[in-house]
Amino acid sequence: MLDQLTRPQRVVQTAPEIRVGISDLWSFKTCPASYHFRQQARKTKQVYTPAARPSEWLGEIVHSVASTPLERRKAMLLRGLERATQVLPEAELAAVHAKCLEMVAYIDALLASRDVRYHYHLERLDEATGLTLVTIADALELGRKTTVIEFKTKEHRGGIDSKAEFQTMISAWLLLRSSEIDAVIRQIFYLGSRSVHTERLTRQQVEQYFCREVRPVLRKLAKAIDSRRNLSISRTGSRCQTCRYLQECQAASQAQPQANS
Repeated sequence: MLDQLTRPQRVVQTAPEIRVGISDLWSFKTCPASYHFRQQARKTKQVYTPAARPSEWLGEIVHSVASTPLERRKAMLLRGLERATQVLPEAELAAVHAKCLEMVAYIDALLASRDVRYHYHLERLDEATGLTLVTIADALELGRKTTVIEFKTKEHRGGIDSKAEFQTMISAWLLLRSSEIDAVIRQIFYLGSRSVHTERLTRQQVEQYFCREVRPVLRKLAKAIDSRRNLSISRTGSRCQTCRYLQECQAASQAQPQANS
């Protein structure tokens, strides 16, 4: 089983391979401008520093620490907290530290007896669009019941939020396309409320979701990359105030009328 999952199936391509991460695809789906600025930051090797929001720092640090081997966790935690001192007051920093330790301990307690691989790399070419989907799953349990595990630091408010569903469905699609298994288990750990959403996903369910919700976004992205247009169009809304690229987007919007005049 492990050999099947760690050897992504490839199709020979004549054009250069274009690799798209799940987070990149979600950025493009919600706002092409965020995808555009994300790619620019990656090209210039710009290191993103979260804003002065404890919740954002908590999410970043918990994910990095939980997916790190035990012997390196303390160093990873200290590295994250050191970066957070740039923007967080001392009281909020202490709260993030305590909450992070609590959440990671909860994850370990749930997964201690399971054959779990953290930070698991998955990739697969989508032949219909020519784009290669890539992700690093928070955790993956191999064996009789292959399980995709996602960590969310927020509270569970019922149902699955659209981003978590998008991420886990693509991870499930990558697993099913790279193996002969008929179904995967999806588990989302909502660490803020200490609750776990567990669901069995059949191959048919995953394929239907992928064709309905994912491939249309891949097609739009492939077309935008090919034409080099529509990659900096922003979609204003409630997400803007928490977007990490808000300043860059505002500056680009102000500059555009001047360029067109």
